[in-house]
Amino acid sequence: MAPPQPRLHQIDEYLVLAERAGGVTGERVPYLAAPEADHEDRHETRALLRAAGAREGRVVIGVHLGAAYGPAKVWPLERTAEFCRLAHAAGVDAVLLGAAASAGAPALNLVGRDRPQLLPALLSEIDALVSGDTGVAHLAAALGTRVVTLFGPTDPALTAPRGAAAAVLAHPVPCSPCFYRVCPIEHPCLRGIEPATVLERALVAPAVHA
Repeated sequence: MAPPQPRLHQIDEYLVLAERAGGVTGERVPYLAAPEADHEDRHETRALLRAAGAREGRVVIGVHLGAAYGPAKVWPLERTAEFCRLAHAAGVDAVLLGAAASAGAPALNLVGRDRPQLLPALLSEIDALVSGDTGVAHLAAALGTRVVTLFGPTDPALTAPRGAAAAVLAHPVPCSPCFYRVCPIEHPCLRGIEPATVLERALVAPAVHA
């Protein structure tokens, strides 16, 4: 079976396959119930955040910018560092997740300190997530956590997270989307996304969890 032309969002393409196989399809916006507030994973996550330096009453924004796809999906390091500095100046706690890194920027750090099984609880404890085009962004959106997904070499029309909590940021350049795993030039697509704009979008209606 040839893929539809023009290409659909991957969710819709998978559902087309399910329909052709006789399946019944309905909702096209994924939903996942967050772990209850008194669940042990939520307690463990809160303890990790406190140990990392999260302060009571402050907005917490997760920064998850690793990508198994390749470095072309990753926001340049200096942009991540600048975002963390802006968040700190605004009274917001930025917390690094996954494979993200920050060169001396003021940020909390949970890289390597959590467990994959804690990810739903962790995404339910933070107020917003900044992420590359990766599965973590989809999980956050399904949980109802505000997520700002940064797109560069890939196409948000095909793989952007869905849901009221999801937002997409991209910097249009002639070579995007290229779908390269490694950028052969100066990474203009993701380098052109301004940290101040990302912070502004992340602070629009951050999630309120039980």
